[in-house]
Amino acid sequence: MKPTEALPDPPAHLGEIAAAKWRELIPLVDRPAPPALTLLEIYATNYQRWYEAQGWLDEHGDVLELLSDKGVVIKVMPAPKLDVAARAERAMAEAIKGLRLRAPR
Repeated sequence: MKPTEALPDPPAHLGEIAAAKWRELIPLVDRPAPPALTLLEIYATNYQRWYEAQGWLDEHGDVLELLSDKGVVIKVMPAPKLDVAARAERAMAEAIKGLRLRAPR
């Protein structure tokens, strides 16, 4: 991309966190053509999912206790947000492989 060309804006449907990640990374995308932009969109979307899941886990912990109506713990299980975060991490790792990012100028 030539220095005088405008960088593409993030897709309108991206959340605030994903759009910020898009703006952070778009200057580093080697060739901002449709395939790379799709990978960036996938990365940014999953970054927001990961970020929000991590925030929830930081606040609530990674273990969920299911209680009876009397307040007795009847089951302990991993928090579902752990799976959300792990799936988002895998999706980000795959997307970033396809994005040929260059060093910042």
